[in-house]
Amino acid sequence: MMLLRTELRRLRLRRLVWLFVVAGILGSFFVLFTTWASAQPITDEMREQAEAAYQRELENWEEDGEQMVADCLEQEELEAEAQGGPVDFGCDQMEPQREWFLPYETTLAQHVNFTGVPTAVMVLGIVGLAIGTTAVAAEFSSGAMATLLTFQPRRLRVYAAKVGAVALTAVPLSLLLTGILAVGMWAVYEIRGLDASVDDPLVWTAVRALLLLPAAAVVGAVLAFLVRSTAVVLAVVAGFAIAWEAIGVNVAQALTPFSIRANLMGWLQYGHTYWVQECEAQADGMLVCDGIEHTISFAWSAGFLAVVGVALLAVGALVFRRRDLS
Repeated sequence: MMLLRTELRRLRLRRLVWLFVVAGILGSFFVLFTTWASAQPITDEMREQAEAAYQRELENWEEDGEQMVADCLEQEELEAEAQGGPVDFGCDQMEPQREWFLPYETTLAQHVNFTGVPTAVMVLGIVGLAIGTTAVAAEFSSGAMATLLTFQPRRLRVYAAKVGAVALTAVPLSLLLTGILAVGMWAVYEIRGLDASVDDPLVWTAVRALLLLPAAAVVGAVLAFLVRSTAVVLAVVAGFAIAWEAIGVNVAQALTPFSIRANLMGWLQYGHTYWVQECEAQADGMLVCDGIEHTISFAWSAGFLAVVGVALLAVGALVFRRRDLS
């Protein structure tokens, strides 16, 4: 416990840690600024413009609506013959509706699921990773790790103390940043006069988000134990994000269940859906492709992230225990 208290005190005194705290706060408020800019309520002017556009389309429909429906049905029949099966072009739903011409107002829940969660993952993940990485990598670059092991040769105790200190230091910061993001987004929608209702799934999303920053800090610390350099950790993370998350998973969409990003979404949103293009050759040689929806369950996401985390901790402990410091 004394070693853990020492590590916690050392982290509190590091200026770079406080710099990342300030960066996290500024990043959170920047997210709220973009939320304010995107949360646009429908104004009276927008309603007038939408009504004028609707009336114009309604006049055109009254003049040409029957012919438009007939043309649609004809094209639908031709496509059905080509496909060899039923096709629905929605010809019976072509009449203009007033709501088609109004801008779409998002609700708080929709904003959180489609925009808030990905941006929160970026802010909390980057800040946590930076704190964890610099807290450990600096010990190697300055030679302080070798000095520490002279007085405390039991490496696993040192490893546990440093990783534990990073995780505990990240907890209050996670409470602060998650609170800013969650309360701030609610306040923006409430002030804008939009639907700011908060249901149980939204509350649990915020609760689960509290684990992001400490988890990212632990990952950063373990990676620093493995490569012993902040620059190399950043290069490894960036390379993984580009090669696997951005390219590999997008090219082979069937690998999405093994994506860190997709499973983070599954953890936060209690499940995650993704689409895979499946193509089939027809009798006439044409290739017909269709998007098939797949689901990653919450249990899979939680289990996958837990296994990856435990494996990373174990590898970091093994490498630090056996590897020479020189």
